Amino acid sequence: AVRPFAGVSGARRPGEGSEFHGTRDYVPGDRLRSLNWRAGALWGKSVVNMFEGARAIDVGIILDCRAEAYRIGEQFEAACSAALSCAESFLDGGNRVGFLRYGAELHWVPPGTGRDQRLRLRSACASAVLGDHAVFERFDRLPVNVFPPRSLVLLVSPLLRDDLSSLRGIRALGYEVVALRVDPDGDTTTQKDVSVDRYRILAGCVLHAEADILLGRLIRSGIVVLTWDPTRPLHSLRPLGGRRS
Repeated sequence: AVRPFAGVSGARRPGEGSEFHGTRDYVPGDRLRSLNWRAGALWGKSVVNMFEGARAIDVGIILDCRAEAYRIGEQFEAACSAALSCAESFLDGGNRVGFLRYGAELHWVPPGTGRDQRLRLRSACASAVLGDHAVFERFDRLPVNVFPPRSLVLLVSPLLRDDLSSLRGIRALGYEVVALRVDPDGDTTTQKDVSVDRYRILAGCVLHAEADILLGRLIRSGIVVLTWDPTRPLHSLRPLGGRRS
């Protein structure tokens, strides 16, 4: 499987790393090799260099299993594959990964690392099926509190129009939210009917317009949106809106 992410995520805080972070006053116990002699001579006091450390992060991956969200079964299979690829990539980087299936039921795999966690995640993806439940019809029932505070939440879903407010709510709680949108028009496993009537074409245009409006609102809310065509590799993804939060 293609690995869209790799390595331990860089933490924007001082630590043991190679990227320069800043300087601070020297305190007893600091290593002499960390002294910034040039800055010390300029400011008349001893200062040391700080470097940006790399640390493991907590990642929560949510796989949308609502039947209403998918047009065809192949689209859901692609979503399962993408969710597992992302999960394994984060595990390969030494990060803690939790997994939640959301559809006819909730299936929760608590955050973990290592080989056993990889097997649990593979089992959770392999047993995923589409379904609907009135309680879980919208994402406002997502139990995001199971994810550690300020962790990265990655949602794999085609996204429905009513999902906007729920994702905004997750972002407002302090989580970093990434939406990996499985493009409903990216699948080429079915033959397109050249005799499609003009009313179906018009309906498709309306759906495209609604999707564009939804994605624009998500981006303006500080949510990173990645639209993925299942016929293309995951590593080719780029955030919509031209920036990464």
